[in-house]
Amino acid sequence: MSQPVEVLSDRYELHRKLARGGMADVWLARDRVLDRPVAVKIMFAEFATDQLFVERFRREAKSAGNLNHPNIVGVYDWGEQGGTYYIVMEYINGQSVAEVLRAEGPLHRDAPQRLRPTWQRPWGSLMRRGSFTETSSRATSC
Repeated sequence: MSQPVEVLSDRYELHRKLARGGMADVWLARDRVLDRPVAVKIMFAEFATDQLFVERFRREAKSAGNLNHPNIVGVYDWGEQGGTYYIVMEYINGQSVAEVLRAEGPLHRDAPQRLRPTWQRPWGSLMRRGSFTETSSRATSC
């Protein structure tokens, strides 16, 4: 017998955990309203009672939601249900960096130079908008 699907805000059906970070888990979910897959980042319960963490999480959602770049995942929504805080993001199907490294081994020494354009453009966009600081990256990374 299967377990019932957890649903946030009567809209986002959580299906399976994709990743675990320092302050949140990321889940594959389905948006019931738009009938599309999404990624939902759910803050760990131990941080949900700390208003400083909650505010950082909200700022992350707001800042990322205002960005539009092909190399940055889109943010669709953010919310809270029963003390659980979450951010709803674009879901991109594919391998994680960890999966690629496990499958292919360490990157070749020239990989950072080849990959530079893929991270340099969005990084510059973040810096120009003032949306990124070293403190915010440590506090809000998954």
